[in-house]
Amino acid sequence: MSSFGDLGLTSGILKSIAKIGFETPTPIQEEAIPKLLTGNQDLIGLAQTGTGKTAAYGLPMIDLTNSRIKHLQGLVLCPTRELCLQIHKELKIFSEHRPGLHIIPVYGGADIRKQIREIRSGVHIVIATPGRLLDLMKRKVIDLTELDRVVLDEADEMLNMGFQEDIDKILETTPEERNTWLFSATMPKAVERIAKRYLKNPMELSAGSRNIANRDISHHYIITRKADHVNLLKLFLDANTDLFGLVFCRTRRDTRDVAEKLAAAGYNAEALHGELNQRQRDRVMNKFRKRNLQVLVATDVAARGIDVIDITHVFNLNIPDDLAFYTHRSGRTARAGKKGQSVVFVSTRDLGKLRRLEKIIQAKFSELEKPDASHVLNNQLGLFLERWLTTPIHPKIEQYAQELESPLKGITKQELLGRLLSLRFEKILASTSFEKKERKPKKKAFDASSYPKSQQRMFINIGSMDMKSKKDLIYFITSVAEISKDAIMGVEFNKRQSYFFVNKRLGKKLTQAMEGVNYQGRNIRVNPDGGIDFSDGERPKKKSKSKLKARGSKGRNRPKKKRR
Repeated sequence: MSSFGDLGLTSGILKSIAKIGFETPTPIQEEAIPKLLTGNQDLIGLAQTGTGKTAAYGLPMIDLTNSRIKHLQGLVLCPTRELCLQIHKELKIFSEHRPGLHIIPVYGGADIRKQIREIRSGVHIVIATPGRLLDLMKRKVIDLTELDRVVLDEADEMLNMGFQEDIDKILETTPEERNTWLFSATMPKAVERIAKRYLKNPMELSAGSRNIANRDISHHYIITRKADHVNLLKLFLDANTDLFGLVFCRTRRDTRDVAEKLAAAGYNAEALHGELNQRQRDRVMNKFRKRNLQVLVATDVAARGIDVIDITHVFNLNIPDDLAFYTHRSGRTARAGKKGQSVVFVSTRDLGKLRRLEKIIQAKFSELEKPDASHVLNNQLGLFLERWLTTPIHPKIEQYAQELESPLKGITKQELLGRLLSLRFEKILASTSFEKKERKPKKKAFDASSYPKSQQRMFINIGSMDMKSKKDLIYFITSVAEISKDAIMGVEFNKRQSYFFVNKRLGKKLTQAMEGVNYQGRNIRVNPDGGIDFSDGERPKKKSKSKLKARGSKGRNRPKKKRR
């Protein structure tokens, strides 16, 4: 592996990066920097957040910018205010030993008059969000006609946020001979169209493969119900006191509900969503960056541009509708070579979608067992007692300890220890998973004769190899067929297939509803067991055609019963 000194950077840049502890370049930096320093190369960089892509384009941009020339030479477009500020912060550090080089951020929600003053005083590189940049262009404050280099950072996110038209308007005003460097975590068709239209013979570099997740992230799923999401999160937080996490929800309402329930239970959690104004958003983000929050609960839109290091866990309370979004979600952890975990909460009907996601990101999801409160408590007790026994008594505590001797005289050591531990682990002990549920009596073995003749026994090619329990199977059938769970009776849950009873009137509806349904890559088949109504005990033996004919003729001659 080469060093930064081997990449062709000038001494001033090398001083700046040495000061902040940069020693060896990341793969994307090692590949991109020498190519971009030539000053005549367009580039597509497939790189997720946390791979060092800001330095990959920022260092060459600073090195190629001539501070003696007063016009704007470099532009970085990015999707959000947070990312804009983060890029500006890094570029300022990289350019510390480049006196006279002016770099400014422009974004919505800030005082535009101040930004106008800074631009008019002279600027070499601008980092901007598309909306605010267009506003400044309309006011004739910023001129892109002499621009040398444009960076599109997180291009897929900008297009997801609806900036396609803005990007077109901006790039159409720039010189044709400019260099364009496009960086994106994924390469959907919309990004490919942008690249085809605005980049000239681009070189494609990658810190991975297209749409593939970071290999330092371990991917897991838990089968659960939405009603249990908050309790599961509590157990994860209790089990890992060092957890620093991001929770993704589908809607603003969900983010508020989850954050409020966690906060009410004593956890440091807040919500980030579109209803917050800029000041509120900044307050929440500052708390999260300083780790005054253990958990940030956010929507996909609100979380765009978040660049916070050391996030250990990402929790997905749903699989995003656009599966490519998952790469952005999970990419918030495992940055700068560190490890991270991404956990998806799913119901049984989401498992097919999860398998499709595995193919897209080319990573395997392993199933996690639901955390158990008693197991969490055992772990926490061990850690607590280990710290307790090794912690020296502080001198200032000794006098208070003596004062407490008298009121504690009547309490035994066991009782004192029990009360202290009960207070220390109050949250875990209050967990719903400690509540013992009454065991339901086991159902008797299958007996077809115990079901009325109005019921029909059905076959389905799903068993315990596919689902964990009868409950999951019933949920799957009733969700697809849109029938009540009470309509399903007498489930026989075998390894490769199962049987159950439904009213004969529902049999046809159920069979039709399951036509074309796919589960884990397999077509689901539901039909009456053996094609025969099966509600009179054992399967009837096949009869010869002659006997059936004789029985039929007798039936025709038999007088009809009078209706009562």
